[in-house]
Amino acid sequence: MVIAGGDLSPLRELMECGIGVMYIAPDEALLRLALEAGVRYLICEGYEAGGHVGSIARSPLLKCCWISSGARHPCSRTVA
Repeated sequence: MVIAGGDLSPLRELMECGIGVMYIAPDEALLRLALEAGVRYLICEGYEAGGHVGSIARSPLLKCCWISSGARHPCSRTVA
């Protein structure tokens, strides 16, 4: 299920029912709220998407996502 917007209560209810949720995050604040709520799948939607409410471009928003989630950057490699 894809959810967008600031109210995360429907998102939490769906996740509690075992439904996978993809959240559309248009800015850093909503991105952080979604990550704190336990969202595993994100769509980072920058202002350049056209007609959207975010105040940040997609590339910096993606960087915020990687930093906030603690995930490893997809371009980095681990040498074993």
